[in-house]
This record gives sequence, C-alpha cells and structure tokens, in this order.
Amino acid sequence: MAPQSVNESTVEDAALSWFEDLGYATVHGEQIAPGEPGAERQSYTEVVLAGRLREAVERLNPNIPAQAREEAVRKVLTPQSPSLIVNNRTFHRMLRDGVEVEYQRPDGSIAGDRVRLIGDDPAENAFLAVNQFTVIEGQHNRRPDLVVFLNGLPIGVFELKSALDEDATIWNAWNQLQTYKQQIPSLFAYNELLCISDGLIAHRREGVVQAVADDRRRGRRAHGHAGTRRAGPGGVRKEPAAEPGAKLHRVRGGCGQRRRLQNSGAVPPVSCGGEGCRRDAGGDAGGPAVRRRLAQA
Repeated sequence: MAPQSVNESTVEDAALSWFEDLGYATVHGEQIAPGEPGAERQSYTEVVLAGRLREAVERLNPNIPAQAREEAVRKVLTPQSPSLIVNNRTFHRMLRDGVEVEYQRPDGSIAGDRVRLIGDDPAENAFLAVNQFTVIEGQHNRRPDLVVFLNGLPIGVFELKSALDEDATIWNAWNQLQTYKQQIPSLFAYNELLCISDGLIAHRREGVVQAVADDRRRGRRAHGHAGTRRAGPGGVRKEPAAEPGAKLHRVRGGCGQRRRLQNSGAVPPVSCGGEGCRRDAGGDAGGPAVRRRLAQA
C-alpha cells in the first residue's frame, strides 16, 4: 500500500481486517449504536455490551444460580469508587480471579463462590472489535477509533492517526487517549490495553490506565508494560500478542505466566503488565519501564 493512500479511515479498516484474520468478530460502531436495529446498548453512556456479558457469564458458570450470576454482572457494571485507578484495579482482579458472590443452597446454608468473566480456552469467549465507538459522559461526546471487547467488556482502546498529517503524530494519539481518560473515564475502568499508531509506528501499553503523561521525558521509555513496533501496511502490525489465546493470558496477568509465554515465543519479550507488576515507586498502575521506542522508518 502506497504511503500516500494511508489515512485514518484506511488505518481503521486495515485494523478491523487484521482482527478478522485473528478470529475476532468485527462491526462498525453505528451498527450497534442505541436506536439502531442491531443496538447492543440502550444509551451512549453505557460502555459495556451487557447482553454479551450476561450471555458469557451464563455460559461460563452453569452451576451457579441465575440470581448470583446477575449479582456478579451488577458488580461489574457498578463503579466501586470515584477513582478511575481504583475501579480499574478492582475490575482487573474480577477479570483475573472471578467475581465473589454468595447464594443460598437448597438446605438453607450459604455458599460462597466466584463467577468467571472469561474462560481459559479462547473458544469459550467472544472477541469483538468495533470502530468509531461513541461514548457520552457528562458534557463530553467522544468516539475512540477502535475498541476491543472480550465477552462484552471493553478491554482495549486504539487511537489511530494518519501518517500523512504532520500534526497528527503518534504523540498526538497518546495525548488523545489522555483526554479520553479524563472525559470518558467509564470506558477506561475496564481497560487492559492501550494502543496508538500514526500509520508508521504502533505503540502499546498493557495494564496501564494511570501512566507517565509524556514518554519522551524518559528517553521514550514507557512506564508500565509497553512495546513499540513498526506498523505494517495500513498502519497496523499483526503480532501474536493480539491472538485470542495470548490475549487471555495477558489480561489475566501474572509474571510467571508471562515469562512462560515469552519462552514459548507466543508473545514478544517485554515486561509483564499484570497485577504483580503494578506497584512501582511512582504508584502508577503498571510495571517497570521496559522498552525504548523504535526509530521511525
């Protein structure tokens, strides 16, 4: 693809095609928007595709009573704190460990259990990539370029810029994500992956909601689990990290799991972004600084 043919729409379409190749379902945001025949949200204020979440919870937890399953869904959908960081960490634990519930057994005793939100096998889960996903929060109306859902949960946000626009650099894309986090924080309470691209360079951060605002101050190193790659045709790059199986391991976290995947060659050799690596001197939700940005082609 010639460089002059690359624009934001081209990058979005290429990214959706890439996700299709990896086995994701894909859809344009307006097709599932409120009021449309295929609507999956009642309002633009909703960021979770609740129908998909409930279907997954029922499928993954057949032995837990329906009332307890619904309580788990309620916990996922209800913010626990006014702090985005607290909500994100709370969600990560629920995603990794399951949602704690209690229910009454037939004999009247109380049982404690955990409701799984994701299955261990990729085939047990529903992966969806949506472009132009509009979110309205307060007075702010924002539309991230691409949102990736796992069982209806918006775990990934992608911001894509045109390589032809000198003012639309990869750092502009990063700043755009910071604006989104401030103006539509409800979307980022569920976030496990941030990715930006200017059509030439793609940069990702995993397990990071609170991060260093300007990577360039630290020699273009990322504070948290990060990786930078030369983007492929259309501004995206296929890599094993996004394959459903690898993504499940990554969102569940855990350094040991991460190292085993690295040793097998299933994911690139960058630092873990799991819960065990999230406590650092700065208090940010992310691990140690790990990788220098590649020089632009």
